[in-house]
Amino acid sequence: MTGYDFHPRAVNDLDEIWGFIAADNLDAAVRMIGEILAAIEALVAASAPMRDHWRQRQCGPRTSNRGENICAERA
Repeated sequence: MTGYDFHPRAVNDLDEIWGFIAADNLDAAVRMIGEILAAIEALVAASAPMRDHWRQRQCGPRTSNRGENICAERA
């Protein structure tokens, strides 16, 4: 699991970026998409502690009758 999903328009944008660069240099296109995805993954990883903190502040330590965190079930 990556922790994020792309909007269909974002996927289209990435495809267009790849196609534009690949027309001149396939290796550069692969590297560029890899760099973009690495940057997104780094942002997602860096924001995870903030998301968890915010979720805890919003929901508190509420649990279901099975003892599971309610907010985690909705996340």
